Amino acid sequence: QIEVAFDQGLVVAKGEDEEEKQEPICEVELELKSGQTEALFTLARSFCEQGGMRLGNLSKAAKGYRLASGYAGDEVKSLALVDSSPTDTVEF
Repeated sequence: QIEVAFDQGLVVAKGEDEEEKQEPICEVELELKSGQTEALFTLARSFCEQGGMRLGNLSKAAKGYRLASGYAGDEVKSLALVDSSPTDTVEF
């Protein structure tokens, strides 16, 4: 079972100069509720390959903190998906 959430709006934060800053946000968030991680990665991979999306790992809170601190940002780069098999685990 995979939960899919679509967020569209603005990240808003006050900077050190007390001015309000905002940045648009438009994202699809996938969360594995139960089942195999392979299903999650298969869905994410299909969104990237067929839906024109890219993977990101920065939370909305982190985006707000960066905005408040005046961080201009690095060049946006998409993250590669890691091939996995049904026997792979996330444990160390």
